[in-house]
Amino acid sequence: MVTAAWVEVLEVKKALTAMFAVLKSFSMLKYIYNFEMKEVITNNGVKFGSGKFAKNKENYSFERLLAEMETKHRHTRY
Repeated sequence: MVTAAWVEVLEVKKALTAMFAVLKSFSMLKYIYNFEMKEVITNNGVKFGSGKFAKNKENYSFERLLAEMETKHRHTRY
């Protein structure tokens, strides 16, 4: 197993912006390095599905993307 980190600074803090940035990053990592993400760690921000205690996560674009890609979503403590 390989552990890696990817950070991208976004000018706009919106759920769709975060979702597309992750999708772009996943695609690039797969295309260039043949590397697939199995898990993502984010803070508890609304753009990421309002954290680990959120209800109706299927209504959040970021959560839906991760579910479709079968990628586990973990949250930071804060």
